[in-house]
Amino acid sequence: MVEADAFAPAPSDSGIFVAIDLIGDLDATLGEILASTLERLASLGGADLVVNCKHLSNARPDGIAALSRAIEAVQQHGYPIYLLAGSRKLRLAFKAARISCPQLDALPTTVRRRHVIIARHAPGPAPERVKRASQSRL
Repeated sequence: MVEADAFAPAPSDSGIFVAIDLIGDLDATLGEILASTLERLASLGGADLVVNCKHLSNARPDGIAALSRAIEAVQQHGYPIYLLAGSRKLRLAFKAARISCPQLDALPTTVRRRHVIIARHAPGPAPERVKRASQSRL
């Protein structure tokens, strides 16, 4: 779900933060979606970007690499971007991947904040409890 005016340009000194909330599994596909979203938001300018990884349930190496490339591309164009890692495991993974991006402990509490939510759950085997429940109905 994307807020209707999330991609609207804002004045460069507005103090607006655009938080991109990643939910689910960070894999190469989610990384590519993030990269195109960051590119579009950065090209509009006028806002500080915050990539919020607090709601990720899993991070694959190819997803971390895609995230790193996406952040680096935004930084090369001179746009402000921050990372909110969430768990200790993710912070260590980002550090190992040498993602050089300022990290925040929490989202900025400014009223002028917009959200973009990107959710992806990679296909895979069903959880054990779901398998057992479906077998008991047979």
